[in-house]
Amino acid sequence: KQWYQRRVRGLFPKALSPTDDVLLKYKDEDGDLITIADGSDLMYAKAYSRILSITIFVKGREIPPIDMSTVRSMRGELVTLRDRINHILNKLESSYPEPPEPELPSLSTCFW
Repeated sequence: KQWYQRRVRGLFPKALSPTDDVLLKYKDEDGDLITIADGSDLMYAKAYSRILSITIFVKGREIPPIDMSTVRSMRGELVTLRDRINHILNKLESSYPEPPEPELPSLSTCFW
């Protein structure tokens, strides 16, 4: 058993039962999920993570699937958001065109 089982279950008494087997993980700078097995792992994570975000996994629980109507709704919202962003970008580009590249002096004007 991990050293933090009872503590974590105590922090979330409504979400976790006394028999839930929990596992703590954090994401390192490479994006890998690293298991926190003891206090030294936690201290290392705190010391070397700019922003420490710990995920609690409960063994034996599955993430419920998302129904298709929710997926369609989320997709529709994302498409609308994308279209709005593209509209704003197009307005910015037409209102504030990129400045021209500075001209480099020609060889005839350079003094050696």
